[in-house]
Amino acid sequence: MEPILMPWMLANRKRCGSPETALIPTKRFTKLEASRLVPQFRLTFYDARGMAEMSRMILVYAGVPFEDIRISKEESWDKIKKESPYTLPLLEFNGKKLSGGDAIARMLAKMYGLAGQDVFEQAQADAMLGVMRDFMGAALDYVKFKYNLIFGKTAEDCDLDKLYYVQFVPAVKRYFGILEQYASQPTPDGFFLHSGVSYVDFAAANMFESLNALHSDLLAPYTNIKAIVQRVFALPQLRRYLARRPKTLW
Repeated sequence: MEPILMPWMLANRKRCGSPETALIPTKRFTKLEASRLVPQFRLTFYDARGMAEMSRMILVYAGVPFEDIRISKEESWDKIKKESPYTLPLLEFNGKKLSGGDAIARMLAKMYGLAGQDVFEQAQADAMLGVMRDFMGAALDYVKFKYNLIFGKTAEDCDLDKLYYVQFVPAVKRYFGILEQYASQPTPDGFFLHSGVSYVDFAAANMFESLNALHSDLLAPYTNIKAIVQRVFALPQLRRYLARRPKTLW
């Protein structure tokens, strides 16, 4: 199954993988017709990379303009969420709303050809993202306390050393070991999927960046993952955004 192709994407769609992808019929639209069909994206999240960064990187890489709404600590999400049942990150487009970082990223990846070229690659991407989410679930308490993400509590309210050795280190060894096996498989462009760069590369780059700032020594053995991350950060489509985006811990 091909990624979902919208009218404004067809003319400029990146061709990769099997020759069959080059045979998809296209329809030419005038600039006025295309402008009326392009969705207007508004992405809301905290002033952090977090669960929204994967979607931001997808949109930037695809050259799609969007409103990047960042809620600061001074602003109250409580006030906003009273007006909506949705959680953050929240994507609004063409009168529709979608919440959930992974759901948003998967939809955007399918829209812009970054989800894998067929159902098998899409399943591979899902599996790899699942490993990353399993890691975050296993290491969540340590990461939250380390970054002071539990409101009203600090690292002094827990045994951070115990969480590090009992929770965080075993999680890194288990789940980064699995990702390293995926990353070690040879692909033409050096990314996770054979067809080229995808949203799962962006997810890995964002997670690796945050954890590397915490404990670079723990991540040193995972050289293949690091190589993919470096390729992501070197993508010409992302360089300007990465250089100018707000500097945040996570």
